[in-house]
This record gives sequence, C-alpha cells and structure tokens, in this order.
Amino acid sequence: MHQRSAWVWMGYGLVWLLLTLLAVVAVWQAHVTTLYLATLLIDNPAWRPSGWSMNSLVGVSKLSVLIWGSCWLITVLYMENRLRTSVTERRLLLQTGRFAAVLAACLLAAYLIPWFG
Repeated sequence: MHQRSAWVWMGYGLVWLLLTLLAVVAVWQAHVTTLYLATLLIDNPAWRPSGWSMNSLVGVSKLSVLIWGSCWLITVLYMENRLRTSVTERRLLLQTGRFAAVLAACLLAAYLIPWFG
C-alpha cells in the first residue's frame, strides 16, 4: 500500500509538470496572438485608436505578458490544488484529462485565431 502511494504521488508530480508546461505553451501562444491582433488593429487606419503607432506594441506586449502571466499563475495554482485533491479522492486520471482537454482547446484557439484573423 505504501509503495503504491509513492508511485501515485510521483505520477501526480509528473502530471502537474506536464500540464504546467502545456499551460506555458498555451499562454505563450496567447501572447503571440495578442500581439498579432494588436498589429492588425494598428495597421488598419479605420480601427486604429488615435495616437497609436507601431511603437505602441511595446506597451501592448508588456501588458499582455502581465495579464497572460497572471492567468498562467492562477491556472497553475488551481491545477495544483485540484490535482492534489484528486489524488486523495482517487480521480487523478479523470482530473488530468479534463485539464489537458481545456489547455489543449485554449492552445488550439490561440493558434488558430491568427489563421482566420
């Protein structure tokens, strides 16, 4: 029983690490997509806010890193909490699948938006 518990906790650590890396990739792609959309906004004279130029992308980039980084931190802390709870409730695989599906959908959305933008 003790050996199985050690393997489960090692699996929890590995799953958390992999999901965290997937969240990093999804958030980075969301940042790139935000910059792409801001570039489209600035390039279009009809939609461009007054006073904005390509130099405005620096501020957009900094704000984007702050917002997406905060979302990443909140997501990782929430995942850690839910995964730790699911280990004790014997639902680690189910919870892992849910988180992986949501993160994959976010990554796919952030990746596909520039293709249709």
